[in-house]
Amino acid sequence: MAFADDMKKKIDELELEKRLKELVTETDKKTSEAVEKAGGLAHERRDEIAGWIDKATGRINEQTKGQYGDKVEKVRTGLLSSLEKLAARRRMTPVAEIDAPDAPDSPDAGGPATDAQASGDAPASPPESGKPTDPPLS
Repeated sequence: MAFADDMKKKIDELELEKRLKELVTETDKKTSEAVEKAGGLAHERRDEIAGWIDKATGRINEQTKGQYGDKVEKVRTGLLSSLEKLAARRRMTPVAEIDAPDAPDSPDAGGPATDAQASGDAPASPPESGKPTDPPLS
């Protein structure tokens, strides 16, 4: 038992469990980053990669005179499916939020909008008396 106790003491002294958890966490993080980068490249070059796969499968079928056509097609389908899955793992950059205008029925907006106001054909508020109105822009 002395050996096991000594080993446990050394493990505790060196904080091996903590270090291993940190290593696993960092490895997971780096792996995720690598998959996201690969996904980004797969997304950007999806058509080019699919073309290479089609060219390769065509060449294999040509060389084997179609003898393994069903197996080649199965591999081709699997590769294209994997390409799509990898492309879906890319990092999505967030789009800036756009503040929505006040709802037409809200009290801040001055009541419901007419169809002409919604389409931009009419001024948003009635013209003041004595001021000319501009014609609608087409």
